[in-house]
Amino acid sequence: MHDHTQLVRHIEGVRTYREHLSKLSERWDLLTLLGHMSNIGMDMSATKEAFWNLTDELMRQLIEESVRKNVASFSSIAKVAVDILIRNLFERTTDIGFLATDDEIRAYIAFLKNERFESDAKREERRIRKELLTLRFKDYVSKYSVYDDIVLLDTQGAVLARLSSEYTINNSKDPIITEALHTGAEYVEAYRYSDLFPQTPKSLLYAYKVKASSDDDAPVLGVLCLRFRFEDEMRGIFENLKKSGDAFEITLLDEQGCVIASSDPYHIPVGVCVSMELQRSFALMRLHGREYVVKTCATGGYQGYYGPGWFGHVMAPVEYAFESQSTQALTVEPQILRALTLSSTLFPKALATIPKQAEKIQHELNTTVWNGNVKIANTKSGDNTFSKSLLHEISLTGSATKEIFESSIAELNATVVGSLLENVRFQAALAIDIMDRNLYERANDCRWWALTTYFRSQLALEPQARDVEAISAILSHINALYTVYANLVLFDASGTVVACSNDERWVSQTLQAPWVRQTLSITQPQRYSVSDFAKTPLYEGRHTYIYCAPVLSLDAQKSTVGGIAIVFDAEPQFSAMLRDALPAGSEGKSVEGSFGLFCDRSRNVIACSDARVRSGDVIALDERFFTPQSGSGHSAAVAYEGQYYVVGSASCHGYREYKTSDGYRNDVIALIFIPVAKVLTHEAPIAAIQREYAYPRAQNDEEAVDISTFYINGKLYGMNSRDIVCSLTNQEITKILGSSDIYLGIVSFEGRTLPVVSLRKLINGSEGYDPASDTIIVAQSTRGRLGLVVDRVFDSPSIPKRSIESSAGMGLKLITTAIVKPDNGDTRKELLSLLDVEAIADRVFKVHEKSA
Repeated sequence: MHDHTQLVRHIEGVRTYREHLSKLSERWDLLTLLGHMSNIGMDMSATKEAFWNLTDELMRQLIEESVRKNVASFSSIAKVAVDILIRNLFERTTDIGFLATDDEIRAYIAFLKNERFESDAKREERRIRKELLTLRFKDYVSKYSVYDDIVLLDTQGAVLARLSSEYTINNSKDPIITEALHTGAEYVEAYRYSDLFPQTPKSLLYAYKVKASSDDDAPVLGVLCLRFRFEDEMRGIFENLKKSGDAFEITLLDEQGCVIASSDPYHIPVGVCVSMELQRSFALMRLHGREYVVKTCATGGYQGYYGPGWFGHVMAPVEYAFESQSTQALTVEPQILRALTLSSTLFPKALATIPKQAEKIQHELNTTVWNGNVKIANTKSGDNTFSKSLLHEISLTGSATKEIFESSIAELNATVVGSLLENVRFQAALAIDIMDRNLYERANDCRWWALTTYFRSQLALEPQARDVEAISAILSHINALYTVYANLVLFDASGTVVACSNDERWVSQTLQAPWVRQTLSITQPQRYSVSDFAKTPLYEGRHTYIYCAPVLSLDAQKSTVGGIAIVFDAEPQFSAMLRDALPAGSEGKSVEGSFGLFCDRSRNVIACSDARVRSGDVIALDERFFTPQSGSGHSAAVAYEGQYYVVGSASCHGYREYKTSDGYRNDVIALIFIPVAKVLTHEAPIAAIQREYAYPRAQNDEEAVDISTFYINGKLYGMNSRDIVCSLTNQEITKILGSSDIYLGIVSFEGRTLPVVSLRKLINGSEGYDPASDTIIVAQSTRGRLGLVVDRVFDSPSIPKRSIESSAGMGLKLITTAIVKPDNGDTRKELLSLLDVEAIADRVFKVHEKSA
């Protein structure tokens, strides 16, 4: 565990509250001293100590929550940075293995091995074939734009062809060549310096052997290398994760903790080695004379692939790390925010109890002050002005202290909810980014496979001349490598299925769907079409997308001779994407009860992370979740199916050219739901609104009466202070069996028993009693002392006699002896009723005598 107290100076909100409480501490010291000097001998030491013990707990909780909120955000960003990259690189491991089996590449190497090139004609043929292969490389990179170079080498390292004309190297000694020739794996991955790219310090390369055929014992002809656009990819990831004004930096670290990519290479340069923090929630690290809050995350991997062993790492200067930028909690409806703070697991129980403890201390303090004023009223000699002023100041200081507790916790609660709203929108943006990146690959796959020479030549033949078995074998081989597809379908210019990777029942059937006609109308190899997200018999009547590309003839006309349709296995793939975007709890698992959705703008569900919602269902949610502009989002706390959730939405924004410049448009919204509290079917009662009373004031030497006021059922009443002994709190009442319903029982006071009655019952209210919150007023009547249960005591004004009007003859209940009239004559406000202790005593003791 960290000692977070050292961070207080960097947490503005906590620092401000501590300064306010420090000033109040000085006031408490002075009031404690003055209390000893007063003629009523008030000792405030215990109250002061109770407040400051609570202050220590408050500061600890505020610091813990402020730190936790920010470092949780850093952890999410660090993990997403590396996980998004690993997902991308997983696709690259499949690309290299498939491209190494390309017939054009094999034929070119075989041509070079079998010819001597002694004639000009053969040398010209070699030039032309090399140029054609380079154009094929260019076609590949135009679709898979994550690469910037393709290099073909022989088994000795001689460069046979490459896409880039920037480099003139003819031979390479890069170890990746030997590794690719001898590997038993399906790819070789390396991030290091390569003599193939001498101007670049390090390159991320994928390599694999090129064999004469797909047979296991076929001879090896050479090695194919793909160079990934690593810096370009990391720049895009960083831009998505870091907003303008964010004070932190995101870096990617190698296994030694050295920076290999940075969101700001001028601030945190590539090559610098830093301390990694994988175990604890964060660490403090000093770099170049500056202190940082740092968090490192390993990748969770993707389908068993964990990449080169890299880590996501976030660094924030400690002076900016705990800045609060979220204000969205202000948009949360009050009843939802209240439910969250009452029943949510988001808020520590220790934090939730602080206001209750502060209320209890304040309640006891108010009782002490009230009793002090009663004591003054019953003192027959001396000037009590100083003591009354002191009591008033004590009461104000206690209220100010309690208000700081309440405002600091309310602000923290709002910050926690606001942070959660930001986080859930972040997770929704992650979900849609995962989807865009995944479907980018699908658009690439269909276009590249449509360029397969064998498909192009076979579809140009008459149906009876086609080798359907060979075509099916190629499709099955591709599908075995690319398992995200349920089926690959090749169809001719009439829309008739020629071959499939799965489910041969479709062969010879003519497809009638709109996307077939769209595909056959395309004449450019860079274009493609996508079906609507709809049910299709090609996916057993379930909803999915089908990506299609035209197959063009090999002749000069490049006419459309058919198309390839790839049926995306939507149900498991989309569900897995959404599950990967769900927020993780403390144990690394998804937050229990959370779920995610992909929807269109009309609220139609595309996919759900679990089975609670089905594709095609319509989700009942506010339209604001479905109307954000491309690349933006919305978040709010909502009630959904008996549960309060924080829900974040994000609209798709594409990836590279996909959905940005390739002509394809299909708005998808990602939604992430995190449960935070049950909907309160029976709302806990809110404390009655306390009315403000403007008491009339005595002028100069005008005769006045000391009144002590208190609440009963949320309404203010008063009694002559001379009729009161004191008030008691936290008292247990002993019930007397068979007594009247207004007679609650007895309590012990100063060695004697007192009968206790409910004033609530006398004014037609409830008769219950809660020792933790209610107060018992000990009143003195001519018939003896008795206890009166009230909600709580309030204050002790001095009322001029001229403002007290007797209620005798007004037809009011006998326990009301007088009414206090306001000075300003405002009759719209409720008047203060003064109760008659003698009338109350008569009722109580008569009932007591009858029951006896």
